[in-house]
Amino acid sequence: MTTVTTEVMHQDEAKQPQTFGAMIDEMYEIRSQKQELETEAKQLGEQMKRLEASIITRLDEDETTMSRGKAASAILTETVVPKVEDWDGFYQYIQENEAFHLLQRRVSTAAARETLEAGENISGVSTFTKRAISLRKIT
Repeated sequence: MTTVTTEVMHQDEAKQPQTFGAMIDEMYEIRSQKQELETEAKQLGEQMKRLEASIITRLDEDETTMSRGKAASAILTETVVPKVEDWDGFYQYIQENEAFHLLQRRVSTAAARETLEAGENISGVSTFTKRAISLRKIT
């Protein structure tokens, strides 16, 4: 843990309300503010996607890959992105070629939980209990 992180934690601890109820209410207020900001960020992201599509169209129409305004420039880039169309074939390729590097390393929580609850062990997988607070508005 860095010094900055420790200092921030100590500052946050000093600001903590004294009662459980006040702590819960503060957490709920912060979550509400976060949700509002996330909604705003989502709207801005959608605006950016629309503008990006318009700019790409204009660049294509002008038969160029770059343009600029007064504050910024835009350069059209292209990246090849894989898209699996046959999962069975893809898995067969991975197995036959020992190409496990093609997969991202993440376990599906829901599928693993279902398998474990059915009494089946998953080799190489352990579990831990994640603890969190579920907040609900009092009506």
